[in-house]
Amino acid sequence: MPLFSFSKTIYYPGNTLSKYFPEIVRNWKSILSDFGISFDVVEDINTGWALWDQGYHEEFEKHKQSLTARLEKMRVKTIITSSPEALYMFHTFYPQFEVKHTTQLVAEQLQKVQKFNTGEACFHDNTTQVRRNGIVQEPRSILLRAGFSLVEFDENKHATQCLGTSTGLVNNSPRLATKLAMRRVRMAPTKTIITDSPEDYVQLKRQSGAHVLELSEVLVEI
Repeated sequence: MPLFSFSKTIYYPGNTLSKYFPEIVRNWKSILSDFGISFDVVEDINTGWALWDQGYHEEFEKHKQSLTARLEKMRVKTIITSSPEALYMFHTFYPQFEVKHTTQLVAEQLQKVQKFNTGEACFHDNTTQVRRNGIVQEPRSILLRAGFSLVEFDENKHATQCLGTSTGLVNNSPRLATKLAMRRVRMAPTKTIITDSPEDYVQLKRQSGAHVLELSEVLVEI
């Protein structure tokens, strides 16, 4: 029996994964298939985050109407995404579609997670994910189920440190964004850092010596 009762489900990885990490997109496609979810992959979606975030409300409304018409023409009812920002945008501005983050789906299918991992790891919370989407405990449950001993950052959950990925800081002040990521890596209580934000994954992974994993990388056998 399919997970959702609707006409069509699509998986939107988010622009960062689609552009830079096709191997992680493949991971999620494999995981979703293993969970018995039928879906089509659609990578060329723009939720309008930048327009909305920068205050171009009239332009955003036009963009929203265009995207809504496109998705309805495709008979989309449910959207699965790996992007915290996309999850927030769809939840907030496209309520006619059911949307879930990949972390939420895995947490709902926790009994299917296998213990491929051992040792200590810490989880880095993305600010949009915890403060706007309310996804806090789900990734921790997944990591424990996957075999890790979880150690927390001093600044964790709703008190997590922002890396500037959701605020435009990465583009407007890349040096400052890099310093924030460097500080986060230095403050990590374990050698392994795991996150479910593609954008934060990029920022943390750029730091020399950091062992950073995207959530899907602990859910597939390598």
